[in-house]
Amino acid sequence: LKKWNLTYESLSRENPGLIMVMISGFGIEGPYSDRPGFGTLAEAMSGYADINGYPDRGPLLPNFALADQATALLGAFATMVAIHERDRSPDKKGQYIDLPIYEALMGMLGNQVMEYDQLGVIPQRTGNRTQWTVPRNLYRTLDGKWVAISGSSQTIVERIFKAIDREDLINDPRFKDNQSRLKHADELEQIIADWMASRTQQEVLERFLSCEATIAPIYNIEDICRDPHFKYRGNIVEVPDSDFGKVKMLNVAPKLSRTPGKIRHTGLDKGAYNQSVYEELGLS
Repeated sequence: LKKWNLTYESLSRENPGLIMVMISGFGIEGPYSDRPGFGTLAEAMSGYADINGYPDRGPLLPNFALADQATALLGAFATMVAIHERDRSPDKKGQYIDLPIYEALMGMLGNQVMEYDQLGVIPQRTGNRTQWTVPRNLYRTLDGKWVAISGSSQTIVERIFKAIDREDLINDPRFKDNQSRLKHADELEQIIADWMASRTQQEVLERFLSCEATIAPIYNIEDICRDPHFKYRGNIVEVPDSDFGKVKMLNVAPKLSRTPGKIRHTGLDKGAYNQSVYEELGLS
């Protein structure tokens, strides 16, 4: 962009109210600013890959564009903040937003910096568990399917104990509060896993829901497309397409009450707007 003179300085001279979002691997300034970069490198250097995965295996990258999606969302939010600031300022001047991909993802990783600074703690890979809450894991059911649970509060944990027919665990010194459960995590996880393994996924879900204990099935994309709740909310929408006739896609989210979004097309044909762009530029 610099070679084309499409910098914030050159463009803002023509439009002082310009908001310009500048996304790069490592930012506009700094020792790495000239490095090529994209999402995978950010997932590695932000600290995400090192804490993702199982303790007995190496770091694990996501198999989707996690850093890119995080950057897109943060960039959109930052743009709205900048517009709000511009519209409230006396001179109505805009500004540019320097958004490296690694910073967007690094900001989602919790209190790692503070814990390292104050306690010297380097987070380790914990698989589906966390270092803050027990129980929190995936469990395999009798029919080879999986469910996820999280005991993120004492009342929820007590409901989980009730759901697995072990209300005696509520007053068990090993599991009476979260600190105790963290010390005896392996024992508790095994108790829950054994109970899950003797029942089908549907039986587990029905039992947990009847006890108001938090639980969810592990879905693949086929499950997602069939789920009645997702259908009711219109999470998946069918859109006309010039190549395939109709294509199902994820619908717009979140939903705004007065101005809900709508997908108009699956993607225009290449060059569809060339003529209007030429006219805007005064070209044939």
